[in-house]
Amino acid sequence: MALQEASVLTNDGRAVLSFDPNNPNKAATVTVDGTEYTQGIDGLFAGSDGSIWSGEQPGSGMTASAGSQLRSQMGNILNSNKVSNETVDAWGSKVNGANKQLNTGSSAAGNDGDKGEAIQPAIPPRAEPVARKRYGNLKYPLTLDGIDYMTIRQFAYVPLSEIGAVSGRERRADRRHKSSIGSVTLPIPSQLADTNAVNWNNSEMNDLQLGGLQAGARIMNSGNFVGAVQAEVENGLNALGNNTQAGKQAIQAFLLGGLPGIGGGANAVLGRLNGQVLNPNLELIFNGPTLREFQYSFRLTPRSDLESRMVRSIIRFFKQGMSVKETTTNLFLSSPNIFQPRFYNKQGKQHTFINTIKKCACKSFTVNYVPDNTYMTLPNSSMTAYDISMSFTELDPIVDMDYSELDGDNDNVIGF
Repeated sequence: MALQEASVLTNDGRAVLSFDPNNPNKAATVTVDGTEYTQGIDGLFAGSDGSIWSGEQPGSGMTASAGSQLRSQMGNILNSNKVSNETVDAWGSKVNGANKQLNTGSSAAGNDGDKGEAIQPAIPPRAEPVARKRYGNLKYPLTLDGIDYMTIRQFAYVPLSEIGAVSGRERRADRRHKSSIGSVTLPIPSQLADTNAVNWNNSEMNDLQLGGLQAGARIMNSGNFVGAVQAEVENGLNALGNNTQAGKQAIQAFLLGGLPGIGGGANAVLGRLNGQVLNPNLELIFNGPTLREFQYSFRLTPRSDLESRMVRSIIRFFKQGMSVKETTTNLFLSSPNIFQPRFYNKQGKQHTFINTIKKCACKSFTVNYVPDNTYMTLPNSSMTAYDISMSFTELDPIVDMDYSELDGDNDNVIGF
């Protein structure tokens, strides 16, 4: 079927809608004064940069927005073309007022059938999995202006195999992912905290163990393995003969502690015989970095049809973005998309008094659809309130150089 058109007059000029009623997989478009806006999965029309078309804003006196009027015209066109019930289902909330066909039994159905048109075949599934490419730039509330805010950007995951021959810091996850595919802007949450931590562990090594370690290192660094072993044995025997009485007792205890039936090691023997133990030379040593985790919670209370659609798109942004991806063969699963929270002041500049966060994996996302323990909806069936919470974990550890790269160690920002 050819493309169908409809139009509505807006403050920016006449908006011309173009879509194929029988093909929900082909996005509808609206052209206003030469600028084209494409309908997203949430039903809203947005520009190529993801910004929502101004025609989605309610009219004066809270009349229906131009976008809502066009979606109603789309529903009317679907009805006049008598598209199949499956097609109506596929369009979903992208259209308003589309009606399903009643019993469309054939003439063989007898007098009980209404002899309507046969139901058209269902829309064929896609040949292979296709990951979503864009989410647009979403914002809640729609009037979020003149205050500090938080933006969470989404990036398609890029594995090391796709970045070519790079080395050093350019291989890190925070450097590999550069092109955002969408964002959500929200008020700064009421609970905001971070924790930086590194791992330090206790380490023990008495003098006998240290001597064995040093001997092993000399053997490994020698060019003659057998000769080096013989030399270390001879040196050990000579040292034993020349050692002090305390040193000889320590070596004897070490040997006795390993005999069958005694057990417990050298300290068990020395403790019983002399009331002493080998000095463990206890020291706290660095054992590696950790990955930081962040939790954020928000309450979303839509106040209009447009804002409820925006809330729905925001929830979809996180749920779909954190989902694993299928491959064509279904033998493997690909990594979900990743996210990066950032904080900004009301001038739109990155906040210098709140921490910076690297790119993260979204490990959990929770929605409470009835946060006040009472089920209530708006006229369009949207919940009156949603509580959402999310958990992020950074992909890379924090290192000293990260701070230096931010401001040249001038302490102009808090940093990570």
